Order: sequence, then structure tokens, then C-alpha cells
Amino acid sequence: MRQSLYWDDFLHRAEETVDCIKNNQQIPVRRVAVFVTQKCNLSCAYCNSVNRPLEMSQSVFENIVHKYGKSAIIHLTGGEPSTVEWLYPYLESHKDEARFHLNTNAIITPPYKAVKRLKVSLDSCNAEYWDELVGRKGSFDKVVENIKKSIPHTVVSITFTMTHENYRTI
Repeated sequence: MRQSLYWDDFLHRAEETVDCIKNNQQIPVRRVAVFVTQKCNLSCAYCNSVNRPLEMSQSVFENIVHKYGKSAIIHLTGGEPSTVEWLYPYLESHKDEARFHLNTNAIITPPYKAVKRLKVSLDSCNAEYWDELVGRKGSFDKVVENIKKSIPHTVVSITFTMTHENYRTI
């Protein structure tokens, strides 16, 4: 299969899946979502998740990269992946071993040169409101700064969660 951005090539993958089923072959794994932690560095008003200190060990993560890194996108999410101390240094030193995609709130500067796609959560374009929503003053400006740093180096998507707190201001 040719290299593509995962979300941009559904038709090809659907045809590939149908062909595998018709030929009684195993369907290839193209994307592996890895929930590396439940921790977060924000306290968003809309988040129902309890902030637990659970995180994946580096050795388990390395096994996933070893098994799927050459054939699938390794999509990192959580909680907030930047709270895992070993993760960003690992991504930077192993960027050629896999296609890493990253979901992050971008409070901490992401390893934008080590990921092929960066998805940043930004649930308002009003700085004051967003800082209040996530429970940390100055966060909006830091996230926007990190988005701007990342754009020249990787594909950046901004995700938006519509909630009962923000739906009227969209």
C-alpha cells in the first residue's frame, strides 16, 4: 500500500479490506491507537475522566512500535501524552522507525518534527474563555504558540469538542 495520511484514504483501505475478505487473507493493520496514559495536565470543565496516574510502560510501547511501526500509523492519545516523561524523547529519537501521529493539548511543546500528524485540542477561539474552561491561565496563548511552531514541520489539525459549555459560542 502506498503511504498516505490515514484519514485521507478510506476508499483505498475499504477496497483492500474487501479484497482480503474475498481472498480469505488477513486484513492488514493500518492504524494502531495507543492510549499511553490517563493523566492530564489540565482540568477541563467538560471532562468526565478521573485524573488517574495510569500510564503505559516504555517497554510495552516499544513492543507496539516494533510490531507495527513499519506497517501502521502509531496514533498516540490519552489523557494527555505529554505527561508521560519518556514519551517525547522516545519519539524524537525513534522518528524514523514509525509514522507517529499525536493527539495533544499542546500545553507542552510537542515533538512536531517527530510526528507526521499533530492533532491539537482547542475548544474555543476566545483566550480568556478557553483558559477558564481548561483551568489554567495563559494556556490558550501557549497552545497557539505551539501550533504555530509545529505548522512548518508537520500536518496540524485542530480538534474541537462541542460541549454544553461552549456550543452557543461556536
